[in-house]
Amino acid sequence: MPAGGPKRSNTEQAASLASITREAMLAAIAEYDTLGQDAFLDKYGFHPARSYVLIHNGKRYDSKAIVGVAHGCLPGRQPLTPGEFSGGEATVGRLLRKLNFTVQVGDYLTPDTLLSTLARLQVYRRNRIPALYPPITLL
Repeated sequence: MPAGGPKRSNTEQAASLASITREAMLAAIAEYDTLGQDAFLDKYGFHPARSYVLIHNGKRYDSKAIVGVAHGCLPGRQPLTPGEFSGGEATVGRLLRKLNFTVQVGDYLTPDTLLSTLARLQVYRRNRIPALYPPITLL
């Protein structure tokens, strides 16, 4: 049996996740805010999100952990363990968007990382002639 509980079939996962409501998600987010990231993840056995991050009111949340705990906020249900469902676009991403949440995919982009990335860009005109202005100047 995988760590964190038995793996559910795709049909069981879809049915279980489909029952999660926006209200249950907000309850899980409130608990996350109360406990803090580390305590919340430890309590439910999740790891920090690698790719899919839930954004709510300008704050970042570990999307799979929030969804798993939200399941336990439904009447008569228990939180899902990490091994009981898959994260990613087909499950967690789709559910969060359906419930009108914002999902960030990939690395966290701060103003500093954006400026750093733009500063490293090398822009050329035709025939590999450097552009007259660096991209940051054009912003």
